Amino acid sequence: SKIDAGSRETQISAWLPEKRELQIGPGEAADVRLALFYYPHWQIRLNDVEATLKPASDGAIMFRVPPGPVRVSLEFREPSAVVYSRPFSLAILAFLPLFGIFVRLYTQKLNQKAAPTGLENE
Repeated sequence: SKIDAGSRETQISAWLPEKRELQIGPGEAADVRLALFYYPHWQIRLNDVEATLKPASDGAIMFRVPPGPVRVSLEFREPSAVVYSRPFSLAILAFLPLFGIFVRLYTQKLNQKAAPTGLENE
Protein backbone atom coordinates (compact mmCIF):
# COMPACT_ATOMS: atom_id res chain seq x y z
CA SER A 1 0.00 0.00 0.00
CA LYS A 2 1.13 3.55 -0.65
CA ILE A 3 -0.08 4.72 2.78
CA ASP A 4 0.54 3.21 6.20
CA ALA A 5 -1.64 4.94 8.79
CA GLY A 6 -1.87 2.08 11.27
CA SER A 7 -5.50 1.13 11.88
CA ARG A 8 -6.93 4.29 10.30
CA GLU A 9 -8.68 4.06 6.94
CA THR A 10 -7.07 5.91 4.04
CA GLN A 11 -8.18 6.99 0.60
CA ILE A 12 -6.07 8.52 -2.19
CA SER A 13 -7.74 11.37 -4.11
CA ALA A 14 -4.77 12.30 -6.31
CA TRP A 15 -1.34 10.75 -6.83
CA LEU A 16 0.32 13.02 -9.39
CA PRO A 17 4.07 13.59 -9.94
CA GLU A 18 4.14 16.85 -7.96
CA LYS A 19 0.96 16.59 -5.91
CA ARG A 20 -0.57 13.99 -3.59
CA GLU A 21 -3.96 14.32 -1.95
CA LEU A 22 -5.48 11.82 0.46
CA GLN A 23 -7.93 11.44 3.29
CA ILE A 24 -7.27 9.69 6.55
CA GLY A 25 -10.29 8.47 8.48
CA PRO A 26 -11.04 9.19 12.14
CA GLY A 27 -8.92 7.66 14.84
CA GLU A 28 -6.20 8.41 17.36
CA ALA A 29 -3.20 10.60 16.56
CA ALA A 30 -0.73 8.54 14.56
CA ASP A 31 2.41 8.59 12.48
CA VAL A 32 1.67 8.10 8.78
CA ARG A 33 4.20 6.74 6.30
CA LEU A 34 3.88 7.35 2.55
CA ALA A 35 5.56 5.27 -0.15
CA LEU A 36 7.37 8.36 -1.38
CA PHE A 37 11.00 9.24 -0.77
CA TYR A 38 11.54 12.15 1.59
CA TYR A 39 12.86 15.32 -0.03
CA PRO A 40 12.87 18.72 1.68
CA HIS A 41 10.94 20.45 -1.12
CA TRP A 42 7.79 18.44 -0.42
CA GLN A 43 5.35 20.64 1.52
CA ILE A 44 2.45 19.19 3.52
CA ARG A 45 -0.84 20.60 4.71
CA LEU A 46 -3.13 18.76 7.13
CA ASN A 47 -6.70 20.13 7.01
CA ASP A 48 -5.31 23.23 5.24
CA VAL A 49 -2.71 23.88 7.97
CA GLU A 50 1.02 23.59 7.23
CA ALA A 51 2.66 20.65 8.98
CA THR A 52 6.12 19.10 9.23
CA LEU A 53 7.47 16.16 7.28
CA LYS A 54 10.30 13.93 8.42
CA PRO A 55 12.12 11.00 6.85
CA ALA A 56 11.23 7.54 8.08
CA SER A 57 14.03 5.10 8.85
CA ASP A 58 13.80 3.74 5.29
CA GLY A 59 13.86 7.21 3.68
CA ALA A 60 10.12 7.45 3.02
CA ILE A 61 8.03 10.47 4.01
CA MET A 62 6.53 10.37 7.48
CA PHE A 63 4.27 12.81 9.31
CA ARG A 64 2.04 12.87 12.38
CA VAL A 65 -1.72 13.31 12.02
CA PRO A 66 -4.02 14.54 14.78
CA PRO A 67 -7.08 12.62 16.01
CA GLY A 68 -10.15 12.74 13.81
CA PRO A 69 -10.48 12.76 10.03
CA VAL A 70 -7.64 14.51 8.17
CA ARG A 71 -7.30 15.88 4.63
CA VAL A 72 -3.68 15.62 3.54
CA SER A 73 -2.20 17.62 0.69
CA LEU A 74 1.43 17.20 -0.34
CA GLU A 75 2.92 19.44 -2.99
CA PHE A 76 6.42 19.46 -4.44
CA ARG A 77 7.73 23.01 -4.78
CA GLU A 78 10.72 23.43 -7.06
CA PRO A 79 13.62 25.41 -5.59
CA SER A 80 13.59 29.02 -6.82
CA ALA A 81 16.95 28.51 -8.55
CA VAL A 82 15.36 25.84 -10.76
CA VAL A 83 12.30 27.96 -11.50
CA TYR A 84 14.35 31.04 -12.45
CA SER A 85 16.92 29.10 -14.48
CA ARG A 86 14.36 27.69 -16.94
CA PRO A 87 13.95 30.88 -19.04
CA PHE A 88 17.75 31.32 -19.07
CA SER A 89 18.22 27.74 -20.28
CA LEU A 90 15.63 28.22 -23.02
CA ALA A 91 17.35 31.44 -24.15
CA ILE A 92 20.69 29.61 -24.35
CA LEU A 93 19.13 26.78 -26.34
CA ALA A 94 17.64 29.31 -28.77
CA PHE A 95 20.98 31.14 -29.05
CA LEU A 96 23.14 28.08 -29.77
CA PRO A 97 21.87 27.43 -33.31
CA LEU A 98 22.28 31.14 -34.15
CA PHE A 99 25.83 31.04 -32.82
CA GLY A 100 26.54 27.94 -34.94
CA ILE A 101 25.27 29.71 -38.07
CA PHE A 102 27.42 32.75 -37.28
CA VAL A 103 30.56 30.62 -36.81
CA ARG A 104 29.89 28.75 -40.05
CA LEU A 105 29.43 31.95 -42.06
CA TYR A 106 32.51 33.54 -40.45
CA THR A 107 34.74 30.55 -41.22
CA GLN A 108 33.46 30.44 -44.81
CA LYS A 109 34.37 34.10 -45.18
CA LEU A 110 37.87 33.48 -43.77
CA ASN A 111 38.34 30.52 -46.09
CA GLN A 112 37.35 32.63 -49.09
CA LYS A 113 39.96 35.26 -48.16
CA ALA A 114 42.66 32.63 -47.69
CA ALA A 115 41.83 30.70 -50.89
CA PRO A 116 44.55 30.98 -53.55
CA THR A 117 43.59 33.01 -56.61
CA GLY A 118 45.92 31.14 -58.95
CA LEU A 119 47.85 34.34 -59.79
CA GLU A 120 50.67 33.84 -57.27
CA ASN A 121 52.99 32.02 -59.73
CA GLU A 122 52.81 34.58 -62.51
